[in-house]
Amino acid sequence: MIKLHYFNIYGRIEPIRMLLNHAKVPYTENLISYQDWPKFKTSGICEFEQIPVVEIGDKKLSQSKAILRYLGKLHGYYPADPYHAYLADSYMDSFDDISPAFFQARSEKDAEKQKVLYDKLFNQTYPKWCQAIENRIQQNVTRKFLVGEKLSIADFSFAGRHFGLVKNPLSPIQNDLQAQFSKFKGLSEYADNLEAIFKDYLEARPKCQY
Repeated sequence: MIKLHYFNIYGRIEPIRMLLNHAKVPYTENLISYQDWPKFKTSGICEFEQIPVVEIGDKKLSQSKAILRYLGKLHGYYPADPYHAYLADSYMDSFDDISPAFFQARSEKDAEKQKVLYDKLFNQTYPKWCQAIENRIQQNVTRKFLVGEKLSIADFSFAGRHFGLVKNPLSPIQNDLQAQFSKFKGLSEYADNLEAIFKDYLEARPKCQY
């Protein structure tokens, strides 16, 4: 049995949950409270003192993107074609370009400074990223997926974040992100297709802010 260790949020583990659910692989979860995190962090389970951690038998896997690639290879979601693999990997790596802007804005304590950071995120950083992904979709053989003609780790990576922040009624920044996202026709149609694919999972999962 696979065991997932993470906080009780969507976050970086949600693409992994969605992949396992779609592959019909059973798993259990250890949902860690923020109060218990310091103790768990030094328990020896977290190789890099970070989560998520995924336990499979005697293996303890760390680093969310590496875990997603590993599970993708096990369950047929990692592209066999080297160029398609590059496209999937580079898409996942693109989050490293925009994630700092999200975290910086969310963690800023000064209200005026936070407003400036969010304005830049909503009106510059996020739209530029959306345009790049829109271009990828337009260039793909089918606009239903990011890479190739079937689900890949890139789609799970997108879905985990999109349905955690952009298409999540509890997300405090949903409206601002959705206002920008909706300007991209190909991207919006792609997201609608994923929503149909993951409909049962999205309806059944616990409700979180992010």
